[in-house]
Amino acid sequence: MSAASKEPEDIFEELFQEKTLMDIVLLFLALSLIVHLLGLFFQDINRAYTINSEQVGLTLSIDNSVQRRFESRLIWDRLRGAEPVYNGDTIRTGAFSEAQLEFINGDVIFLGENSMVAVNISAFGGRFELLSGTLTAQSPNNSVIVAGKKEIIIASEAATRIADTEGGEPEVNAAARLPAFALTPPRPLSPADGAVVTFSGAQPTVHFRWEDSAIDVPGRPRRYHAWYLQVADNPQFDRPVIAKTVLGNSLLSTSLEAGSWYWRVVPDSALWSEDVKPLFFQVAYNAAPEAVALVSPFNGANLDGRTGKIVFSCKPLAEAQSYLFEVAQDAAFTELALREETRSHYYLYQPGADQFLEGGVYYWRVTSFASNGQSRSAGRSFKLAFSPPAVPRLEDMAVRVEIGPPPPPAEAASGTPLL
Repeated sequence: MSAASKEPEDIFEELFQEKTLMDIVLLFLALSLIVHLLGLFFQDINRAYTINSEQVGLTLSIDNSVQRRFESRLIWDRLRGAEPVYNGDTIRTGAFSEAQLEFINGDVIFLGENSMVAVNISAFGGRFELLSGTLTAQSPNNSVIVAGKKEIIIASEAATRIADTEGGEPEVNAAARLPAFALTPPRPLSPADGAVVTFSGAQPTVHFRWEDSAIDVPGRPRRYHAWYLQVADNPQFDRPVIAKTVLGNSLLSTSLEAGSWYWRVVPDSALWSEDVKPLFFQVAYNAAPEAVALVSPFNGANLDGRTGKIVFSCKPLAEAQSYLFEVAQDAAFTELALREETRSHYYLYQPGADQFLEGGVYYWRVTSFASNGQSRSAGRSFKLAFSPPAVPRLEDMAVRVEIGPPPPPAEAASGTPLL
């Protein structure tokens, strides 16, 4: 049908269908672009970088969205918890967000919402350039805040609060106060006071663990994640063998020798000045190997043999090089049904041509082998209630092949096969 012979209704319907298809294509492209841009946005605000520069401070607390831009980068890095602050960093807060930072020279600054500051710490003190928003600071070093064309010396007795007025004269309050953060020491977990950590290998492994304590802010509980751990051979902590900042709540040490030790952990903050009672522990060499503790099956367990699998396991030993699993039909282990040596602290039994457990009562035990000797567990019993059918042995199959196929069924006198 030619275009001239088409009815106006048909022409309108074709144009409408073409327009609808074009709208769908354009809508799909627009949605794809929006999803792509949203992905780039979230990737940007959650981007995290590290940089080899001089660390001059640490984020003491963060609330909601706080970002940092390195001096040598153009992309903003989102700060999470206690993180290092480097010379030349620019820190900014979003709406309903705030941050408190502490520096190695003792300066402490607090950024209100929608604020931005550039950090510069030198041997002469700190220099904080307020680019927007509000900044409250306290310094024992006569550090300065730069707001527009004005430089304000930070007070040491009270905090100084500066509010940027977007091109006008900044508002200065020299009698301000920093937000009150109630730092509390963490609760130490291990080694406990009076504990004895034994080892039998070349180096002892001591796991220091503690629980985080909260930074109490009215209406907004926070967590503190920067701690200062000390370990020494005296309760005064003179010449400590471990003295380091830990971001987290645990540290694994292999550097301690046998002897008596003291340890403590406190918030890594110049705002913390209280003394903490140290915990005492000992590191002792144990010539005897560590005892083997069985896990499963438990003593007197009833096992269903129809599953076809049994997992024998014990607790792993740090110094063990191998484990010997033994299963016997008697408590004296004179009639062994299974004997398997492995490097793992567990053994999976599966019935096969070379090993098969009938139904009945069995006893099992584990022997560990280490460089300083071996250790054997006490025996446990279990009952195998029902076993799966035995796997045919190769010898039986070979005999059947030699004998030949089974004879035909017997027939009755009438010639009718017997059923």
